[in-house]
Amino acid sequence: MSEGAGTPRDLVLCAMSMVPIGFGALVASARAGGFDAISVIGSVYRRGVRDEGLTIDGMRSMLDGEGIRVSEVEGAAHWLTPPEDKPARWANRSSDRELIELGAALGARTLVAVHFGSPRSIDESAIALGALCDEASEAGLQVALEFPAFATIADVTTAWDIVRLADRPNAGILLDTWHHYRGIGDDDALRAVPGDRIRAVQIADGDATLRGPLEEDVLFRRLPGAGSFGLAALMSELDAMGVTAPVGIEVWDEQLLATGAPAAARRLGDALRALLGMAA
Repeated sequence: MSEGAGTPRDLVLCAMSMVPIGFGALVASARAGGFDAISVIGSVYRRGVRDEGLTIDGMRSMLDGEGIRVSEVEGAAHWLTPPEDKPARWANRSSDRELIELGAALGARTLVAVHFGSPRSIDESAIALGALCDEASEAGLQVALEFPAFATIADVTTAWDIVRLADRPNAGILLDTWHHYRGIGDDDALRAVPGDRIRAVQIADGDATLRGPLEEDVLFRRLPGAGSFGLAALMSELDAMGVTAPVGIEVWDEQLLATGAPAAARRLGDALRALLGMAA
């Protein structure tokens, strides 16, 4: 375990920081960058099978050999409305059940849930999330509801209301700092969430001004400390709230990736550790 914000926690190399990449390359990059764990998305798994010739057993052996865990599997998107309700850009090729099975097979800690599509009431959303949590619990997974700034569930207040009403012990939220601050960015609402219900944290910084719509600006995430979000203060606040969830870095940077996956992972790891050292 690594030290972060004064509390032991896993440091996670988020798959989205490294796309396009296969499973084996992601694991090797995480080791190169000094991470404890990775997050996995469906495309990384599929590339591992198709391009690297890996099986699930091979993936587990690779994780064990490198001493890397799977923190999150991302992201269940059909738990509230059917696939055909999603905008084409956010359609998920993996079913929720497939992601649950993948998470269980890889020994993951958390299934991430998101919602793109037609709005639903808080009560209806809570019932659907509860059902997803029950299914995930049978596979030994907890569920973290993420609130992307351009999603249907797009702020911490709404996400926490749904989780609270779902009333499942394995339910919580995922805090992505870019989405939080590019959305409403209500830190008072974030403080209203019990610290133990923040089940994962993903870090990215951002410029003071947008570069076009949110869906375009998301491609210009900054390394921690290179933007205007005040992330060191936020991490100190999370520590004061008792948040001990894994902390990942989710920065997609073409120039960084052009240096090669291991070098990019080392730079990402150094930036994340520097941020947590500042917040400690």
